[in-house]
Amino acid sequence: MKSNKNSGRCYELNFKYCTCNEGWLLVHGNCINPKNGIKQGHAWCEKEVQLNINNNEVKLLMVYDAVSETEMPKDVYYYFGKCEAIEKYTAQQAIDMVLKYKHFGYWEHEDQMGITK
Repeated sequence: MKSNKNSGRCYELNFKYCTCNEGWLLVHGNCINPKNGIKQGHAWCEKEVQLNINNNEVKLLMVYDAVSETEMPKDVYYYFGKCEAIEKYTAQQAIDMVLKYKHFGYWEHEDQMGITK
Protein backbone atom coordinates (compact mmCIF):
# COMPACT_ATOMS: atom_id res chain seq x y z
CA MET A 1 0.00 0.00 0.00
CA LYS A 2 1.37 3.38 -0.97
CA SER A 3 1.45 6.51 1.16
CA ASN A 4 -1.45 8.91 1.49
CA LYS A 5 -0.19 10.99 -1.47
CA ASN A 6 -2.88 9.29 -3.58
CA SER A 7 -5.66 9.48 -0.99
CA GLY A 8 -8.78 11.25 -2.23
CA ARG A 9 -7.62 11.15 -5.86
CA CYS A 10 -9.23 7.91 -7.06
CA TYR A 11 -11.28 9.48 -9.86
CA GLU A 12 -8.32 11.44 -11.24
CA LEU A 13 -5.67 8.70 -10.91
CA ASN A 14 -7.81 5.89 -12.29
CA PHE A 15 -8.98 8.09 -15.17
CA LYS A 16 -5.36 8.72 -16.06
CA TYR A 17 -4.43 5.04 -15.78
CA CYS A 18 -7.39 3.89 -17.88
CA THR A 19 -6.79 6.41 -20.63
CA CYS A 20 -3.02 5.74 -20.80
CA ASN A 21 -3.16 1.92 -20.74
CA GLU A 22 -4.91 0.06 -23.52
CA GLY A 23 -7.86 -2.20 -22.83
CA TRP A 24 -8.82 -0.97 -19.37
CA LEU A 25 -12.30 0.21 -18.40
CA LEU A 26 -12.80 2.97 -15.85
CA VAL A 27 -15.25 1.90 -13.14
CA HIS A 28 -17.20 4.17 -10.81
CA GLY A 29 -18.85 2.51 -7.87
CA ASN A 30 -18.86 2.10 -4.11
CA CYS A 31 -16.59 0.36 -1.64
CA ILE A 32 -16.75 0.13 2.13
CA ASN A 33 -14.05 2.18 3.85
CA PRO A 34 -12.26 -0.27 6.17
CA LYS A 35 -11.39 2.51 8.62
CA ASN A 36 -14.98 3.58 9.35
CA GLY A 37 -17.31 1.08 7.63
CA ILE A 38 -18.96 3.80 5.53
CA LYS A 39 -19.93 3.23 1.89
CA GLN A 40 -17.89 5.59 -0.25
CA GLY A 41 -17.84 6.49 -3.90
CA HIS A 42 -14.69 5.13 -5.51
CA ALA A 43 -13.07 4.57 -8.92
CA TRP A 44 -10.87 1.75 -10.21
CA CYS A 45 -9.95 0.10 -13.54
CA GLU A 46 -10.91 -3.32 -14.91
CA LYS A 47 -9.57 -5.42 -17.75
CA GLU A 48 -10.23 -8.90 -19.05
CA VAL A 49 -7.06 -10.94 -19.54
CA GLN A 50 -6.68 -14.31 -21.20
CA LEU A 51 -4.49 -16.95 -19.64
CA ASN A 52 -3.39 -20.24 -21.11
CA ILE A 53 -3.35 -22.88 -18.40
CA ASN A 54 -2.47 -26.41 -19.54
CA ASN A 55 -3.57 -25.56 -23.10
CA ASN A 56 -6.91 -24.18 -21.86
CA GLU A 57 -7.83 -20.56 -22.47
CA VAL A 58 -9.08 -18.94 -19.26
CA LYS A 59 -10.52 -15.43 -19.07
CA LEU A 60 -9.91 -13.52 -15.87
CA LEU A 61 -11.13 -10.07 -14.91
CA MET A 62 -8.42 -8.00 -13.25
CA VAL A 63 -8.68 -4.77 -11.27
CA TYR A 64 -6.06 -2.06 -11.04
CA ASP A 65 -6.51 0.53 -8.29
CA ALA A 66 -4.33 3.57 -8.94
CA VAL A 67 -4.74 4.84 -5.37
CA SER A 68 -3.09 1.78 -3.83
CA GLU A 69 -1.15 1.03 -7.04
CA THR A 70 -2.20 -2.63 -6.87
CA GLU A 71 -3.54 -5.13 -9.39
CA MET A 72 -5.55 -8.21 -8.43
CA PRO A 73 -8.39 -10.43 -9.64
CA LYS A 74 -11.73 -8.63 -9.67
CA ASP A 75 -13.40 -11.13 -7.34
CA VAL A 76 -10.71 -10.59 -4.69
CA TYR A 77 -10.92 -6.79 -4.97
CA TYR A 78 -14.72 -6.77 -4.78
CA TYR A 79 -14.78 -9.21 -1.87
CA PHE A 80 -12.24 -7.48 0.37
CA GLY A 81 -13.32 -3.95 -0.57
CA LYS A 82 -17.01 -4.84 -0.44
CA CYS A 83 -17.19 -3.05 -3.79
CA GLU A 84 -20.03 -2.69 -6.24
CA ALA A 85 -19.67 -1.29 -9.75
CA ILE A 86 -22.25 1.30 -10.76
CA GLU A 87 -20.95 2.47 -14.14
CA LYS A 88 -18.15 1.41 -16.50
CA TYR A 89 -16.55 3.59 -19.18
CA THR A 90 -14.18 2.90 -22.05
CA ALA A 91 -11.20 5.25 -22.24
CA GLN A 92 -12.91 7.33 -24.94
CA GLN A 93 -16.16 7.53 -22.97
CA ALA A 94 -14.20 8.67 -19.91
CA ILE A 95 -12.41 11.35 -21.93
CA ASP A 96 -15.76 12.54 -23.30
CA MET A 97 -17.19 12.77 -19.76
CA VAL A 98 -14.21 14.78 -18.50
CA LEU A 99 -14.61 17.18 -21.40
CA LYS A 100 -18.34 17.47 -20.73
CA TYR A 101 -18.25 17.85 -16.92
CA LYS A 102 -14.79 19.43 -16.50
CA HIS A 103 -13.79 17.08 -13.65
CA PHE A 104 -12.68 13.46 -13.20
CA GLY A 105 -15.90 12.11 -11.72
CA TYR A 106 -18.16 10.78 -10.68
CA TRP A 107 -20.48 11.89 -13.46
CA GLU A 108 -23.65 9.84 -13.24
CA HIS A 109 -25.87 7.96 -10.78
CA GLU A 110 -25.35 10.44 -7.96
CA ASP A 111 -28.27 8.88 -6.09
CA GLN A 112 -26.42 5.53 -5.97
CA MET A 113 -22.96 6.78 -5.02
CA GLY A 114 -21.70 6.73 -1.47
CA ILE A 115 -19.98 9.71 0.07
CA THR A 116 -16.90 10.87 -1.82
CA LYS A 117 -14.85 12.64 0.84
